[in-house]
Amino acid sequence: MATKIKDANIVQPEDEMSEYDKDLTIDDFLAAPADLKALTKKVIIPRMNGSITVEAMTDEEFKRYQNRAKNVSKKGKVDFDFGKLVNMVAVNHIVKPNIKSVEFLERFGYATPDEFVTNRLLPGEIQEIYKAVNELSGFDVDLEDLIAKAKK
Repeated sequence: MATKIKDANIVQPEDEMSEYDKDLTIDDFLAAPADLKALTKKVIIPRMNGSITVEAMTDEEFKRYQNRAKNVSKKGKVDFDFGKLVNMVAVNHIVKPNIKSVEFLERFGYATPDEFVTNRLLPGEIQEIYKAVNELSGFDVDLEDLIAKAKK
């Protein structure tokens, strides 16, 4: 027989509390940026001695990427193409340089931003971009947990 927990409030001693332990108020939400796309971060690309700027993704975008990366077999088995998810996030959330501009793509001879990302960036660089977008978007979980959640 399982034990039910009625109230699981855990109180930390005052000296162990950090600045992030306070309960958020309406004022805290009003003071935060309303435009989640305004959250940006620079990703250093040492090989090029520079950086790429990425933006956060919304919940709607994340769900769309998850659905596009799922493959359901005729027998109902769900496979998840994590590489496809990583590339979609990188392609859609790099804001500087503007890899979606026609001028940028023509200069490098690519038809799509996806072609540019997969041909001009190393796999580890793409992973770093993905990681930065996830951090901006509030994810601080293991990649295996994300894959398991996406398969549900």
